[in-house]
Amino acid sequence: MTHQLGDRERSAIRDWLALPVERRARLVIGGDGGAGKSALLRESAAQVPGAALVDCTGLTADEVALRVCAALGVALGPDELLRGRPGLRGALRGDHTVFLVNSQWAGTTLTSSEPRRIARALSLLLLRAPEARIRLALEWDGDRMGEPPARDVVVTLAAGPEARSADATGADGRHPLGVLAAAETADVPVEVYRLLHEALGAPSGPADARALAAAFPDVIEVRETGRDARGEEEPDAGRLAFRSPSLARMWRAACPVSEAEQRRVVAALLAAVTDSGPARPWTESGPVGRYAARALPAHAALAGTAGELLTDGRVLAQVRPGAAWDALAVAYPAGVPYGGVLADVRSLQAQGAWSLSQGEWAAWLHHAALCAGRTDLARQLSGSGVGMPFETVWTQWRGNGRFGPVPGEVGRIDELALVRSEDGLSLLAARDATTDRATDPAHAYVRQEFDSATGAPHGAPAVVPEPLYESGWVYDDRVPEGVSGAFAERLDGEWEIEPEPSAPPPRCPLSVGQGIGLDNLWVLAGEGGLFAAVCRTDGEDDGTAWHAAPLLEPHARLAAPEPPAEALAAADGDAGARPWLEEVFGAGACRRHAAGDLPDGITHPGTRDFLVEVGLPSLEGLLQLQTHGGLKPLPKDGTDGQRSGVRYEIGHWMYAPLALDGATGQVLRLPRDTAPEPAAGSLARFFAMVRLFDAYRRGFHPSRADRRDAQQVLAAWCRRIDPTVDESDTWDAVLGGHPFEDGTWELVTKDGRPPL
Repeated sequence: MTHQLGDRERSAIRDWLALPVERRARLVIGGDGGAGKSALLRESAAQVPGAALVDCTGLTADEVALRVCAALGVALGPDELLRGRPGLRGALRGDHTVFLVNSQWAGTTLTSSEPRRIARALSLLLLRAPEARIRLALEWDGDRMGEPPARDVVVTLAAGPEARSADATGADGRHPLGVLAAAETADVPVEVYRLLHEALGAPSGPADARALAAAFPDVIEVRETGRDARGEEEPDAGRLAFRSPSLARMWRAACPVSEAEQRRVVAALLAAVTDSGPARPWTESGPVGRYAARALPAHAALAGTAGELLTDGRVLAQVRPGAAWDALAVAYPAGVPYGGVLADVRSLQAQGAWSLSQGEWAAWLHHAALCAGRTDLARQLSGSGVGMPFETVWTQWRGNGRFGPVPGEVGRIDELALVRSEDGLSLLAARDATTDRATDPAHAYVRQEFDSATGAPHGAPAVVPEPLYESGWVYDDRVPEGVSGAFAERLDGEWEIEPEPSAPPPRCPLSVGQGIGLDNLWVLAGEGGLFAAVCRTDGEDDGTAWHAAPLLEPHARLAAPEPPAEALAAADGDAGARPWLEEVFGAGACRRHAAGDLPDGITHPGTRDFLVEVGLPSLEGLLQLQTHGGLKPLPKDGTDGQRSGVRYEIGHWMYAPLALDGATGQVLRLPRDTAPEPAAGSLARFFAMVRLFDAYRRGFHPSRADRRDAQQVLAAWCRRIDPTVDESDTWDAVLGGHPFEDGTWELVTKDGRPPL
């Protein structure tokens, strides 16, 4: 069908094209299926010289982003791809107009979050690229993409006379077309159709591909050889497909499948891929196995069992990474629970692992399971039948999703050496722990020795004044006599390895920066500590790392857990907060006041109780905060819009006095030239949030993505404790990752700044 442009459409598109490109408003084409949205966009693109047009059908949002770049002639070199999203944003330059057709049909499954990712993450990347000015037009479907923002230019098309709908009078999920619509992929192997037919309890009918197509010639077609969205040929023959995605959606709406029925589908698929002998890759076990690897997570999301399915290592290793990430976004729209197996799955994408092979996917999930102490899950992953190119054998690497310091953790490792000890070969690890770099640093390096075979520490860590390369360990002569070893160091994202190793190291995230190879055992170290992995000698090493970040934001968000009970109690002014605060602030740091000695101007009951029972903390340096434990009276001033009352200076925060309002209990920051800024609703809340920030800033993290997650958790906790933080520019800087250099920070990166 060719959509005929009416005066309204012509005028709207003409006005949109005439808008100053600096406004970067999107053009959104909405309307029912069959209304001609794609035709309208294609005609519009043909009228714009040099416009880029990309068909999103079956593609992920990341693949659409790469195709947009190709259509615009943007060359993405290895460096830009390695950097992920920042590299992509930086590569976009110049003035462009981009049209995205069928954006509502993005994704490899019908139940997909990819249309929303295009509507949000990809759109923001294109419209906000700092060196480019891009006009963006795309198709829109409210059910799959949400409501467009008010700032968009919206054109809604009425259904044309040729628009089709599902004639499903009296049909249910067991109708032959309802069975086909229950499938998740665009075309479905006959073997999968038959499995769905049986699982849904459909009555006997045409289960042969040609017979089914003959029964419904206007609705479905048979594809002898399937091709995926990338154009790669599928080995299965006799695949059924609706003639358009909108027809599949219409029949799915007309013949809904219940959660209970979806659970039967999940069970049938699992039985088909697990009851056929020894464990082996699903992708090698026929059309049902290939379908399950792509679509089983989506079925589980619809069944309400995605969390159960994706925490089974035998299944998790087999499904395609993108299918798992997409299903998490569908199953957990409010966010994936923090700190569990599902968060580990999400973390791989957040760290930039979007080009992992199936074997690497299983191996890194196995590694994450061991770091978290989930030994049963690790055994399931290693026994899944997916061939892993390496296997972690011991770990001192910090697991994902752990907030704050962990007792006994190794911490970041900047240097790694091999030495001979009384017990054989040992590893010598060191990190820069210098503080006060902004003033007069006293250089300090934490050094510790570990058993190379088990990872067990030899003794406690020691603090020394020089790094390894300045000490007795000589960089150019680093292999003990009689030992054959290879040393690897990360330079610009690639390994520099000397001499040639027996087995190549695994492809690693950029947070891994050092390595020592002993035959097929590699000891690897970096931001999260160190671990050892046995690598296949026939493994392929292309010399690259994971990408530094995903091309777009991860599919699924992270849900913050409940704040620690101690923090909530302390924020409520509980008398037991004193030990929790002094655990970090130091013994005796909370200076209590006798009730009779409190100034008369402090009349707020909760504040009086806090000062008497907990005490006013005396701090120096932390968060650029100095408090002296005392109460210095300030002149009364009711001209700033705050409730009038007696105020007392309790210290300084970020170059401005910090004051207590004795009548309300509110804590205020008093900049010189602006109105007072609320810092917290009470002393108890303020110091509880400072204590949480201290836990955050002292935590070593296995990746930059993990630190960003912890930063988001900190922000959520502080907003839960005191919504005042949303009214404070200073808290906005604190929770947004301002790089404080306050003389107390044991360096989290070599340049002295936290990797936010």
